[in-house]
Amino acid sequence: MNDKAAMSVNQTEPLAASAPAPAMTAGGWLREARQKRGLHIVALAAMLKVNPDKLQALEADRWQDLPDMTFARALAKTVCRALKVDAGPLMTLLPEIAEFELDVSRGLNRPFRQSGHDAGFSLASLLRPVVWGPAILLILAGLVYVAPAHWLQIGPTADNVGAADPATAAAKAAEPLSAASQTTPLQQEGEVAVQVKASGASWIEIVDARGQTLLSSLLQPGEMQRVSGQPPLKLLVGNVAATEITLRGNIVDLSTQARDNVARLELN
Repeated sequence: MNDKAAMSVNQTEPLAASAPAPAMTAGGWLREARQKRGLHIVALAAMLKVNPDKLQALEADRWQDLPDMTFARALAKTVCRALKVDAGPLMTLLPEIAEFELDVSRGLNRPFRQSGHDAGFSLASLLRPVVWGPAILLILAGLVYVAPAHWLQIGPTADNVGAADPATAAAKAAEPLSAASQTTPLQQEGEVAVQVKASGASWIEIVDARGQTLLSSLLQPGEMQRVSGQPPLKLLVGNVAATEITLRGNIVDLSTQARDNVARLELN
């Protein structure tokens, strides 16, 4: 009898509810799809030619860090195309774009009343200096623009004198180039120069100590860029295997700083 009572009590006890699985967000869905393809977020940004920060904000559901939801939904669809996945499930997870209704009922029903000041055309208004003054300036500017260059020369220049005298022109052509024309503009004091050369498509971002972005671009195969800035320089390289960095004439070893073919490093 006691066994039957115990069995009856056990049958009436409710089963323990299992913990609900966390809801998948749009950013988590995108991050999981990217990781399944084995793509680093910087490599994906290089493929799409967008700033990696925008992809990071998208995967973290930080919609406030993106321009607007229209941009966010367009970027999400672009990512899906790059990952070759169906964007349908993702679109249902993204926040909807707020639709604003334009209330024009009052404006359409409001009676039209013509202002007394616009009822007629006054010739006296055209004679005011505020009207014809700018018109005269525009006419003079147009005449200066279309006038031949020699009309605007006040006196003879060194180039004109040399052109009129063949002997002077020949002597001038035979003169060696000055030191100033042979050298390129020097970098500012305290700055260091960096040369970047890509043998394949690679995303490069270089920021100096002042926070100034010196380079932020997807370099194409064979492209080379030279920049200079205040050290230390922060570098982000999206394709280490296809990128060569030269600092003060020495090639920087990127392999020690690389992870998943992406390197983040500082150069002094």
